[in-house]
Amino acid sequence: MKRVSEIMSDYFEDNSKSRSSNILIERALPVKAKEVMWSYTKHPYTCLEATFHFENADTYAFFISEVAELEKKMSHHGFLECIYPSVTIKVRTHDLDMVTKQDVKYSEKVFQIFKDAKKLEELP
Repeated sequence: MKRVSEIMSDYFEDNSKSRSSNILIERALPVKAKEVMWSYTKHPYTCLEATFHFENADTYAFFISEVAELEKKMSHHGFLECIYPSVTIKVRTHDLDMVTKQDVKYSEKVFQIFKDAKKLEELP
């Protein structure tokens, strides 16, 4: 399975002439929702978006609390819409009004938290 950074590198490329070395430039490639958990959207604003589904309230709560802790550590926050049994996250760099490497890093870490939560669901 591809890591989020590998998937996202297919959609973005570094631009050394941009305002910051952290900024990513979009390529016109399709995002296939069934193959990629995170999708790149432009409407209503540019962001990475993913919806995570859970089978029980314990793993749902674990995921939300771990994402909150991650956001505190990274000083980078996404928009979370929490309606049990799913959580939708949208992330972008608000100051630049675009998706940056920091957002991709955030999405990788959130995906790892999700995988950890799914392992908890498998426990008896």
